[in-house]
This record gives sequence, C-alpha cells and structure tokens, in this order.
Amino acid sequence: MGDKLDVILEKLNNMDQRFDQIDKRFDEVNKRLERIEDRVDTIAEQTAFASELQSPVSSLQKRMDDLETDVKLLKKVL
Repeated sequence: MGDKLDVILEKLNNMDQRFDQIDKRFDEVNKRLERIEDRVDTIAEQTAFASELQSPVSSLQKRMDDLETDVKLLKKVL
C-alpha cells in the first residue's frame, strides 16, 4: 500500500512541475501579447496621424496643380 501511495505522490509532484512549467509559459505568452498590443497601439496612433496629414497634403497638391496650370496659361498669353 505504501508503494502505491509513493507512486501516486510522485505522479502528483510531476503534475505540479508540469503545471509550473505551463504557468511560466503562459506568463511569457502574456508578456509577448502585451508587447504586441503596445506595438499595435503605436501603429494605430501613427496611422491616425498619417491620415490627418493626408488631407492637407492632398489639398496642397491640388493647389500646386492649379498654380501650374495658371503658369502655363500665363506663358501662353505672354
């Protein structure tokens, strides 16, 4: 009976060790996910900033195109 109990206790210890390993791996995965989330947040902020800049840049491009057309017309007139 003592031998069976020893075997059971050994298996329980092995299970505890495995659960400890699993816990460590989950901790590592959680840390990685937190870093990924931080990076995604940064990318989202940069994308929003870039999108905000896009409208004025497009507007300036349109104005430059219009000015270029005006200059061409002025050259033809002169």
